Amino acid sequence: MTNGIAKDGLSVEDLAWRTQARTALQEHDHAALDALLAPHEQAWLDGARALPGIRWRLRNVQDKALTLDERLQQAQRWVAAAPRSYYAWLRLGACWQDAASELRSADVAALVEDSQWLAAQLASDHAVYAYLQAIPLSSRPALALDGIKRITSYLREPNWLRALQAGQPAQSDEAALAEHYPQAWPQALQLLSRFGTPLQELPDSLPPLLRGRSQDDFDAPLAYWMRLVLEQRPDDLSTLEDTLYFLYPRWGGSHEAMEDFIEGSWCRGLDLAQSNALRWRKAQDWLAESPQRDDSETVAAHERAYAQILDWHLDRNLRAEVLTQRAGLRYRLGRIEEVEDDVQWDAQHMQSVFEDLQQAWALDRDMVLHEGLSNLEACTWFAHVDGAEALFAQVVDYAAREG
Repeated sequence: MTNGIAKDGLSVEDLAWRTQARTALQEHDHAALDALLAPHEQAWLDGARALPGIRWRLRNVQDKALTLDERLQQAQRWVAAAPRSYYAWLRLGACWQDAASELRSADVAALVEDSQWLAAQLASDHAVYAYLQAIPLSSRPALALDGIKRITSYLREPNWLRALQAGQPAQSDEAALAEHYPQAWPQALQLLSRFGTPLQELPDSLPPLLRGRSQDDFDAPLAYWMRLVLEQRPDDLSTLEDTLYFLYPRWGGSHEAMEDFIEGSWCRGLDLAQSNALRWRKAQDWLAESPQRDDSETVAAHERAYAQILDWHLDRNLRAEVLTQRAGLRYRLGRIEEVEDDVQWDAQHMQSVFEDLQQAWALDRDMVLHEGLSNLEACTWFAHVDGAEALFAQVVDYAAREG
């Protein structure tokens, strides 16, 4: 999905901004930090599509070398010291959202234990609460609304939030959950303890923006939250991509529903490259799963799909993503292990891997660094593709500079 990274890598100015922002946070100069973030948010709200964008900048205010626990604690200190900072609450919400994701795990839903679901939902309560605190601090709180949309799409809306929107008092679910899950509930609290305890105080009111929710909006929460975000920042591709993901069949949607969404009124303001970005996300429902090398029919279908997509009008960074993903498919085809621990390399396929990554590097260095480096490493040190070692050296040098 749209990640807010510069199309051809981070510039010297981007890296200097990141250093300045992290220094301001470490030195508790919260006014300076807000001033560093505000112009980039305003540019995005005004419709700019410059990369790296505000989402990248918010993520990179905190040093990635810190653990999630440490980032959460840092965001909590930021909020405590600057409770009127919109960006502080956004980062706290995002840290709790990351905690919820980690507690749930990356397993498919059927493999997630009840205790993990419960712990993730408790972390989600904190995330939603933080985003709610952010909303009144901005005249156009698109990012806060988008945070609620993302976490509730993933883990459902808290019952206390729905109660408040229905004009009823917020009530904790803890007693009912403890009774219904007598074994899983203590385990959930133990899992959550890494990050904290359940939300201690529920809000007793909501920002005016969230009051008066209709029954239709209760029945279609994904559309409701998407509409609120897009009312603040129309045609935001990241929001639309995120919504499209939850129309995948695995979430109860369908390819027809995805196509109707892309062709519908919400996406009418997009240009051709943006519409094609959504079509790429739609194709990811099946294309992201690489076939086995001996499944010639499915391999051919994947190759045809990639060729067709690369003929579309695409932004540079998305073209790089498509090329990098196709390189992953071709790596699987090029790596032959018919006998355990005896790997052979198909020269033609590995040459294709290198060529895809070479093209992607010219378009978006970060895509190759973060998504294609292991495949490039195989081209360099195992398949010995001509030219791969030089490109690998460039990527490693760029990684050292990016930090």
